[in-house]
Amino acid sequence: MEQKFLKRFYIGLFAILAALAAIVILFDPFYHYHDTVFGLKHVLEDRDYQVAGTIDHFTYDAILLGTSTAENNDLAQFRANFGCEPLKAIRAGGSNADFLTYLDRAYKKQEIKKVFYFIDYVALEGDLKPTFDRMDTDFITNANPFDDVKYLLNKDILLKNIPLQFVYTYGLSYDEDNPYSWYQTKTFSTAAVTGRYFPREEFCAETFDQTTYDNFTANIGLISERITAHPETEFYVIFSPISILWWDEAYRSGQIDQKIRETQEFVKAMDAFSNVKVYYFQNDRELAANLDNYMDSVHFSYEVNREICDRIARDENRVTAANCEALTEDLYQMTEQFSRGDILQYYPEATIE
Repeated sequence: MEQKFLKRFYIGLFAILAALAAIVILFDPFYHYHDTVFGLKHVLEDRDYQVAGTIDHFTYDAILLGTSTAENNDLAQFRANFGCEPLKAIRAGGSNADFLTYLDRAYKKQEIKKVFYFIDYVALEGDLKPTFDRMDTDFITNANPFDDVKYLLNKDILLKNIPLQFVYTYGLSYDEDNPYSWYQTKTFSTAAVTGRYFPREEFCAETFDQTTYDNFTANIGLISERITAHPETEFYVIFSPISILWWDEAYRSGQIDQKIRETQEFVKAMDAFSNVKVYYFQNDRELAANLDNYMDSVHFSYEVNREICDRIARDENRVTAANCEALTEDLYQMTEQFSRGDILQYYPEATIE
């Protein structure tokens, strides 16, 4: 009697677990197995768990790579401006190796006509190996079916992610062209950014970090390898505008010369390729020097993302080996003027000498 009960119990338990797993496989909110079903919207809010699946199963011919500053790009705007079907492959604080991993994965699945790489110094100077091991995402990004149990029997997937697909499809509005965006919940203003940044009291001597420079040089090589391997793809590399407060810190801490040197070397390396265009917004006073555009010293508003997209579509703010030295020198002068004087309008007690 006891054995019969246990047998029924385990059969029933297995049946329940199998049914739950089947529900996850069917609706698959992380797109691990397939694209969406039953006309449900693409609800993309968990970038580190969803990007791999969207690369594998969505239809696209262009890819947007970048950190959190690229998350607020509007795919509809890129579709209209560049005549492509774009996909976001975003990783906040990601390294260049992370983004190239995403790019390599995309090339295995699709023909890629355009790559929009929103580059920054964190990525260029970062680890040469992917950083995905910082989060428990292997079960959703690898090809091992045996660890999928973490996905198939996950209560958050069943009770949160799957219901959200229905809520955003049939209830609340959801814009599929703005996946992973976060600007709606943030405040962008001078008060917001100046309240999060505090200038150093001293000006440090210029320093040179050999480790980050070695990483930078190696990362240029990794990017160049992909460009060389895919001459059919147009690469748009964008140095988005970091705020003047970020550059003030670079100036005061003695790091600005290295950043400028790296910029010049990167642009020179990219100039060797006929299928690469580089755009530079760091010295753009309308964007980088207007603190109302920012929530902190790095992250800017949705309107700035839109302005960047429109400008690169018009081929404005283009940087080449021929004009890079002049643009970076202008950045230095803009920063020096701010750090040695203009900063007082925001921080009256700041050191300027």
